[in-house]
Amino acid sequence: MKKNYKALLVSLVFLCNVAIAQRTITGTVTSAEDGMPIIGANVLVEGTKVGTITDIDGKFSLEVDDKAKSLLFSYIGMAKKSVPIGESNQLTVVLQIQTSDF
Repeated sequence: MKKNYKALLVSLVFLCNVAIAQRTITGTVTSAEDGMPIIGANVLVEGTKVGTITDIDGKFSLEVDDKAKSLLFSYIGMAKKSVPIGESNQLTVVLQIQTSDF
């Protein structure tokens, strides 16, 4: 009986890990104008409410579901940018100043 519980527990742990397959995406967000890091840029998994912001060095780290396809980067005064996640776990993103049509 004890062996059955151990086997069941191991199976459940394995299934949970498969069902919640995630990976960590890290990267840096900089400005195209001067190459400086952007502090407090929004990083959002597109189509979800999962996200983070960049730190003082423009760096971010975000746990994403394996099914996530792209990240959306935004910052006040800058054009939003959608970046495909692909195979890499490391991204470097450059944001452009938003031009207005006024």
